[in-house]
Amino acid sequence: MDQRHLAESIIAARGFTDCKPASTPWLDGYSPSGHEIDTSFLYRSVVGELLWLAGCTRPDLSFTVAHLTRFMSDPQAEHIACAKHVLRYLKGTVSLGLVYHRDLGAEISPYSDADHAGDKSSRVSVSGHVVQMAGCAITWSARRQTGVAHSEVMWMRSLLFALGFPCVGPTIIRADSTGAIALSKHPTSHTTTKRISVAYHLSRRLRDDGHVDIRWVETNLMVADIMTKGLGKAKHEHFVERIGLTAVAHQGRCWKGLVQQKTISSVSEGTVNWVDMVFSSENEARDSWVQHALGSFQLGIV
Repeated sequence: MDQRHLAESIIAARGFTDCKPASTPWLDGYSPSGHEIDTSFLYRSVVGELLWLAGCTRPDLSFTVAHLTRFMSDPQAEHIACAKHVLRYLKGTVSLGLVYHRDLGAEISPYSDADHAGDKSSRVSVSGHVVQMAGCAITWSARRQTGVAHSEVMWMRSLLFALGFPCVGPTIIRADSTGAIALSKHPTSHTTTKRISVAYHLSRRLRDDGHVDIRWVETNLMVADIMTKGLGKAKHEHFVERIGLTAVAHQGRCWKGLVQQKTISSVSEGTVNWVDMVFSSENEARDSWVQHALGSFQLGIV
């Protein structure tokens, strides 16, 4: 599942078609001194488009774009430079899409991470989570921490139950903080945790009720790490792969491209020729109807 067309449209509209691609979305080490603000750059429009892309099919953009949204009212030179850097990264990764594997089943695998006081300007922690199913991310988030929200896992369990895929046993939440795991199991063992409000103990209650179980995972396997901080090239590429983003080949016309790659074996040659004929015609109304009719089919396959 990808939004290649949208990504290409964003790049072209901003004049970045021939730019030099960047290897990561996060711009590190930029100094705004001596740089004038580019008033011609439509910052809010660009960030809004990137936010839609990051929320639908590009979790690798989430942390950087979430950071950029904080400066929508008054972007400075460094924020505009970072937004342009994201466009350069998008140029080099336009083919990335979410690829799900049905043979891996419907069990959900949540990952939760936080970069404590990682925001240098406000010392506010950044929290992130990724929930995977069928070997790929299905929901993700990167945000500044203001408290503990209600469990995303419980919502996913309820949704899967309604769809006919009830979860058997507790859902394993993976975290790389031994302190947080210990707190979820023995919250009264540390006198310094008395200041934590009751809302922060939701994870413990869910664990005691048998809905979830929190287990430690080593940092290089913590998929949600990409949601909490800007990473270097090697680490970023590692977590892009682990989150389920893969270069998706451009299919072209939806049925014909899939048949040629032997993705669909039951479509007759006559059907393929008919679809090809309709798409090649100059009848815009007919072309629009066929694209609408086949759109859900293409989405289901990819």
